Amino acid sequence: MTETADPPLWEGGRLSTPTGPIHVLVVGGELEDADRVRGQLQALGWGTFDVMHARSLDEAASALRKWRFDAALLFQAPVDGVDAIRRLHAEAPEVPDIVIGHSDDEASESAAIERGALEYVGRRHLSGAVLGRIVRTAIERGRLVRQIQALVMRNSDAVLVVDRDGIVKFANPAAERMFRRPRAELIGEMFGFPIETRSRAEVAIVSGHDPRYAEMKVADIDWDGRPAFLATLRDITDRKRAEDLQTRLLHADRLASVGQLAAGVAHEVNNPAAFVMANLSFMDDELGVVEALVQALRPRAAEMRDGDELLVAIHKADEAMREMREQLRENLYGMDRIVKIMRDLRAFSRIEREEVELVDVNDIIRVACSMTANEIRHRARLVQDLRVVPLVPADRGKLAQVMTNLLVNAAQAIGDGAVDRNTISVRSFQDGDEVRVTVEDTGPGIPEAVQRRIFEPFFTTKPRDQGTGLGLSLSLEIVRKHGGELRFASHPGVGTTFEVRLPVDGPMGALLQKGPATTVAQRPARRARILVIDDEHIILTSFRRMLSKEHDVITAAGGQEALSLLEADQAFDVVLCDLMMPDLDGVALHARITERWPALAERVIFCSGGAFTPRAKEFVSAVRNITLEKPVSWELLRAVVDRVAAGAPQQS
Repeated sequence: MTETADPPLWEGGRLSTPTGPIHVLVVGGELEDADRVRGQLQALGWGTFDVMHARSLDEAASALRKWRFDAALLFQAPVDGVDAIRRLHAEAPEVPDIVIGHSDDEASESAAIERGALEYVGRRHLSGAVLGRIVRTAIERGRLVRQIQALVMRNSDAVLVVDRDGIVKFANPAAERMFRRPRAELIGEMFGFPIETRSRAEVAIVSGHDPRYAEMKVADIDWDGRPAFLATLRDITDRKRAEDLQTRLLHADRLASVGQLAAGVAHEVNNPAAFVMANLSFMDDELGVVEALVQALRPRAAEMRDGDELLVAIHKADEAMREMREQLRENLYGMDRIVKIMRDLRAFSRIEREEVELVDVNDIIRVACSMTANEIRHRARLVQDLRVVPLVPADRGKLAQVMTNLLVNAAQAIGDGAVDRNTISVRSFQDGDEVRVTVEDTGPGIPEAVQRRIFEPFFTTKPRDQGTGLGLSLSLEIVRKHGGELRFASHPGVGTTFEVRLPVDGPMGALLQKGPATTVAQRPARRARILVIDDEHIILTSFRRMLSKEHDVITAAGGQEALSLLEADQAFDVVLCDLMMPDLDGVALHARITERWPALAERVIFCSGGAFTPRAKEFVSAVRNITLEKPVSWELLRAVVDRVAAGAPQQS
């Protein structure tokens, strides 16, 4: 027996001439039965027939495994036709089975058809014409079955047959690829997905830590004579990833918008915060004057009698000053908190900017801990061990992003409800020419199979609504850009430690921008003339109040008014100028001053609630003048003004 060409097809109502022999397997019966079948088929005259006889089901099964047959004629005696049909169908489901029975009763015919037989014929009705008809039908059905099989086996969609109990009965090669398991393992296993007739759903197929997504359609079929489901699954992983990427890009765009909004909010809050801070500092100084007066009256109080009006006034003044001093401390503490919140917002609004400065890594850690406190407090205790470390050249916003990512990952690894049993420890220290930061958690650890992939973009083991898979990959890129390293060690069941190593003299040093002067300057030997420029009247009043005790202060409400004033009088030792103003901002005003009075341009100090326009950012990065961020403390403002005034030439 050799492999043959495909059997013939019907053409115009008649069977086309086959190109090779038609293979028929006769199972059971006697050898004479097989010879009679061969003779009757050859007598038809429309093909060459190769008939093989198998005396038992074992012989038939062996033959079906070795060769391809176009039809199988099963003589019911001496074997049980019902069990034989199941056995033959399991070996070669594409080969049509024809049962030749002893009797013509309907019960035997129904039982055979229900088990998958193509046709049932009583032995006494088996003539050449009947045999030709049923074999011809079998050939046609076999050809169609093989074509369908080829389509199913070559289909790029996964195709599975699932019985009513949820057991997989058939799977095509595409199912192997989708489930990443051999078909032999799939068949006989539970399907694992809710399967309802004609339902359509998206399902996630988890294999390792790289899930795939499929669109599943289900239909009713009969399989091996029993009701079953036909499930087709189309791989939509790339589409889902594209949709996820689009969502992440939109999320990133929203974050950028939030960053811009944060910068704008910080600017708007910093302006009123500036005059509140200035007024509180002034009140603090003025309260000292009143306290000195009361202190001077105390010796006279000893000579007064109880009930004396001056004595009563002194006692009331003492009590009032204590209350005022306490209120001042509380207000200054509240303003300090507001200032820190605004600085945190500015740090995150700078993520997309390239701003390099000498930074204290501990300050960045504190900001990140503050921003992630709510994420951590329901999961673990936060322990900080921050040692004194040298300043490093860095982009403050981007390092804040790294520290925040590591803290959020540590918190989400632990989960809720076990604060007393879990800790997240943040430690900073110097090791030679490096500053090192470690973030250690007591979570479940990272599985070994996942560890090699954690820095891959878009790879995440978190639910889709919690993680984008970008945090660690971006953090790694940021740390490398700073010339450092991002390492980790994890032990399942123990926890995970991430370590950031930053060089003290890293490559970002070449991009260093100058920061505000923080050194205490010598006091000028005389009262200086100071021009204060701002578009908010209350800030002008506050700054004048702070500075007028030691200097002569003149104010201008905006850049245009300042320019008109300078046309007539340029004898100023210091110009304290707001950067963002509506009519003529600090950038344009400085350009006019530089053009007309270059010596005065060197004595301009900029003070702003936030340089958040691209033009202002570029200007602050390039100009040599000092820039102070509102709200500015009285001590820093006085130190910077005194420093600039001390270097100004004497006015004639």
